[in-house]
Amino acid sequence: MPADPSEPGQPVEGVEERTGRLVLKTLADAGEIDALATAAEAVSAYHGNNYLPLLERFYRSHRPVLFTLVDAIELEATSADRSVLDAVEFIRAVRDRRSDWIPETITVEVDGQPPTTVSVDADAFASDAWHKVLRDKQRPGMLARRHLEVCVFSYLAAELRSGDIAVAGSDSYANLHAQLMTWDECQLLAADFCAQAGIPIDAAALVRTTGTS
Repeated sequence: MPADPSEPGQPVEGVEERTGRLVLKTLADAGEIDALATAAEAVSAYHGNNYLPLLERFYRSHRPVLFTLVDAIELEATSADRSVLDAVEFIRAVRDRRSDWIPETITVEVDGQPPTTVSVDADAFASDAWHKVLRDKQRPGMLARRHLEVCVFSYLAAELRSGDIAVAGSDSYANLHAQLMTWDECQLLAADFCAQAGIPIDAAALVRTTGTS
């Protein structure tokens, strides 16, 4: 006996097909899955008061220039913290990957060189807000590749402004520590400086002059 379409749970002939066509049309009109995913991400960011997921769309057109830039200059850390610099090297090594998610440690071949393993520690420099964008609980050990690039370039810009990363041979972004004088160099100029400042060069005399002990 044929199924009664009026009974609950019974499929209505042709409904599934029409529903499928409507769903596909809706996706096509909206710009396919990627566009809908971007829109959903924007809504989620708005409700979460986190604008970081929205940056990637503005980054896309600048991506080639930014990679060309970091390829052309020599970056150097001015402190023991190399986390951002290592992250820059990581995204350079995996720039040709197309997957949305990428492992934190991966083996790559660059310019015909032997395979090498590169890794990134986003937790070492990225904020909690970025962690929410970069990670997914369903994908442990993976990072959102496109958002990672935006994150790393953002922190690189901040490190250049603060002087924690320098550009070799640059005046504006030079290593300030390398420009400091050594103590031996300072001693050669100490007498002239003290004379111009009107203070004794002898430590004991300086203490007596200032009245401190």
